[in-house]
Amino acid sequence: RAIPGISAVTPTLVPPFLGTGIFVSRMDREGQSADAMNGNPMVPVEVGGTEYFRTFGIPLLRGRGFSDADREDGAPVAVISESLARRYWPNEDPIGQRIRYWSADTTSWRTIVGVAGDIHWRSLREVTPTIYLPWQQAYWQGAFAIRTTGDLGSVLPAIQRATRAINPSYLARAAR
Repeated sequence: RAIPGISAVTPTLVPPFLGTGIFVSRMDREGQSADAMNGNPMVPVEVGGTEYFRTFGIPLLRGRGFSDADREDGAPVAVISESLARRYWPNEDPIGQRIRYWSADTTSWRTIVGVAGDIHWRSLREVTPTIYLPWQQAYWQGAFAIRTTGDLGSVLPAIQRATRAINPSYLARAAR
């Protein structure tokens, strides 16, 4: 983040346009009946850090994005997209409500702390209703997304040097 020419950086799990059927989960709203939960659709799950929404230019419409307090040992939180907010809370504010998503390692309830604008992330043709999770509460692998103020090529050598300084063997492994 300190490299001149980089305005935002975030860990991320899924690159744009990967497809609608990868890293998806059923999302349940606390208080739904079992029948209603069984009818809930599969929803893409995206993961990011404190600068995730700024890095990708996704507007936060209500509430907040992720903070340094959203750690593994912190209260489980999520941000949801505007289309999910309309579907599950058509006449209510979803901030403070609880959801859960289903995955191999968790079915815990998470408190909604923010609502983000709708995106065309998994597909250019349609809006992607999305659950966003903080990086430190979700996954430990992935990639980084970087927003630059100019040409990426002008900062790429500095990014490679910084990566090598943190993990000297990383670039050698990545090049294989």
